[in-house]
Amino acid sequence: MSVFLFGSGGSSDMKLIFSTKLTSSANTISTGTLATGYRGLVIDVVARCDSASSVSAYSLKVAFNGDNNVSNYRSSRALWRNNVAGSAFDNPIIGCVTDSSNSNQYATNRIVILNHEETNNYKGLQTIAQCIGTQGTLSQYTGAANVAIWENTDAITSIEFRVEENNFNFVAGSSVAVYGLK
Repeated sequence: MSVFLFGSGGSSDMKLIFSTKLTSSANTISTGTLATGYRGLVIDVVARCDSASSVSAYSLKVAFNGDNNVSNYRSSRALWRNNVAGSAFDNPIIGCVTDSSNSNQYATNRIVILNHEETNNYKGLQTIAQCIGTQGTLSQYTGAANVAIWENTDAITSIEFRVEENNFNFVAGSSVAVYGLK
């Protein structure tokens, strides 16, 4: 199976089933009810938040089917900047969001969820992410590899994204694209 999109006249194993780009700030980005009939999802999230605290990156969190109970999620990640640091969380952390210290800087996240429609297994996902931000006068480039599991056997029918700290909003220009894998 190819995970590439082909221009017109070609074929594709991925179909765009949801897409939005914010034109104003929002506390969450929600997909609404997703189309069914796919073996998995590939999700691209480009995100920046309205925090000006120069932390350089915040965590991107998810809620599947409106489930905000953090005890239903487990995640771990490896971050690299000047060194590699690993962390594990009982939390729905799946990527990163850049702060607003520079208007040209957005974090990019590629999330893969396989078997999201199955009802006999928990849902696992993997994310590769990069964040760029500014701390003081230094640019901070952060990479992250995340793995997570949603401890629920329900099919994933909707996804809501939010910034780690709920008091921050996504800014205009942040976007989400969800592709169904055939």
